[in-house]
Amino acid sequence: MACNCRHSKREIETMRRTIAVLRELFIKRMTEDSVNRDKRSRAFNQAIFSDYGNGEYQQCFNGTNMEMVLYCFDNAEKDLRDTYCDQRKPSCTKI
Repeated sequence: MACNCRHSKREIETMRRTIAVLRELFIKRMTEDSVNRDKRSRAFNQAIFSDYGNGEYQQCFNGTNMEMVLYCFDNAEKDLRDTYCDQRKPSCTKI
């Protein structure tokens, strides 16, 4: 049986671009502090890794755990959804 990937080349390329954007947003969430310092704000972010600029990262906290990383991933996923949505309505964030 032949692979059907060749028939889905456009969708695969679109997904690769989407994943690349999500990866950049995820790294940004894990390495950059937000300007906003109010923890109640949705835009608040606290970096859990320091970026040395040459592809090396060092954890900021001694107790960095999976929950902290997944929290950054969830926020990066929300950032990705925001790139597709031109309206910031509460109904859009539930999708």
